[in-house]
Amino acid sequence: MRRQIHTTSIIALMASILVLSGCVSRGTHPPTPYLGSLAGMADSQREGKFEQEFVSDDVSQRVALRQYKKVQIQDLRFEHLEEADKHKKDILTKLNKSYREAFESTLRDAGLTIVPAGSSADSSTLVIESALVKIYSPNRALNVLTTFLIGPITNGGGAFESQLVDGGSRQPIAKIAEEQKGAWHLGSILIGGYMKYYDTEKVFVAWAKRLRELLTGEE
Repeated sequence: MRRQIHTTSIIALMASILVLSGCVSRGTHPPTPYLGSLAGMADSQREGKFEQEFVSDDVSQRVALRQYKKVQIQDLRFEHLEEADKHKKDILTKLNKSYREAFESTLRDAGLTIVPAGSSADSSTLVIESALVKIYSPNRALNVLTTFLIGPITNGGGAFESQLVDGGSRQPIAKIAEEQKGAWHLGSILIGGYMKYYDTEKVFVAWAKRLRELLTGEE
């Protein structure tokens, strides 16, 4: 009897892992005009990178990317947000706050100095300019119905595009784009499927960590 219970527990655990591992997906949203031309840029070929990640062909600029000690995180932009009218202004304001907090905290912890968004940026500052282009919301009603069978089956997330710009020359050194549904986060697993914007805020953290690795080499 005890062995049967043990076997059942293992099966349940494996099933849970399979369900949870299917909760996170990454890719790229169809490009918007935000990033503009990629002329003079090449695929970074970096392992563990953003799904689309292009860096300047100028070797000196590519080397400089990891020499910046100061970064400025501009407010998240929404002019290319798909179905923007479905999201209230105060929600977008909150998402911008979550985005800034995630990026500033993650990069500060990596030893980079954060330059306030409203101040001028010089050639020693890398400016991060990003646009949220899609918000994915979980089907909360469906998740409630499936909770006691296999757990939530839809989740939220977002898609964004970003430019890393030299603060002095205003020349883009790198351009990135990624979408992600779900997040490797306990809160996302437990409640993300029942809250409209929870996963969107949590993927900001994932993106910030990938940016930190790009800028510093630290995972």
